[in-house]
Amino acid sequence: MITIRDAREEDLPAIVDIYNQSIPSGRATADTRPISVADRIDWFRQFDPARRPIWVAEDNGRVVGCVYLSWFYHARPAYDKTAEISTYVATDYQRKGLGTLLKRKMIEACPRLGIENVISMYFDHNEATEKINQRLGFKVVGHLPEIADVFGVKRGLKIALLRIPQTKERKSAAPAAEPAADEREHTGRLDLKQHKELALWAAECAEHVLPFFEQRHPDDMRPRQACLLYTSDA
Repeated sequence: MITIRDAREEDLPAIVDIYNQSIPSGRATADTRPISVADRIDWFRQFDPARRPIWVAEDNGRVVGCVYLSWFYHARPAYDKTAEISTYVATDYQRKGLGTLLKRKMIEACPRLGIENVISMYFDHNEATEKINQRLGFKVVGHLPEIADVFGVKRGLKIALLRIPQTKERKSAAPAAEPAADEREHTGRLDLKQHKELALWAAECAEHVLPFFEQRHPDDMRPRQACLLYTSDA
């Protein structure tokens, strides 16, 4: 069972390991060599649970993912209500919806953190991040083509923005626990929020099945079109 909680300094080796797993693909980070725990100690201590938290996802005691909010543009005061979001998932837990869950939970906490704008910056060939961002409502507002040299290949950077609706009351920004399936209210009818959540879940499931279908039926575009339509409705 996945639980999400505030990261502790003793989680740093696992966080660093997950980050280093993302380097060889050349998709998730501009680092080209592994980093060490010592490299990240000061970085970790800059996070603030009340304003710029870092959370981990834990499965049966193992840290399998992390998500965090960073101060934008050198933490200059005019950007206090803007943060950059970053998500990393262990290789064996990817393509299971964990990245979407972590990012969605952090976005839901943004009103309590006083954040009105969330920025996601990612390589333009990082299709997984782009799909997650689209599902969560991010809009691409900038593209810097071929500004990075990643293992000898020129790559561009996309900048996506999400506006956060503000609530009147600010509460604790601690990660909200996921309710168990039998604790959720079932009324027999879906409200708009439940419909959107169901649509996102269906789209994530379809992403796992579609590659096998398309391999066998390369000329049949109906499932792909249906998936895109269902996601856009969400």
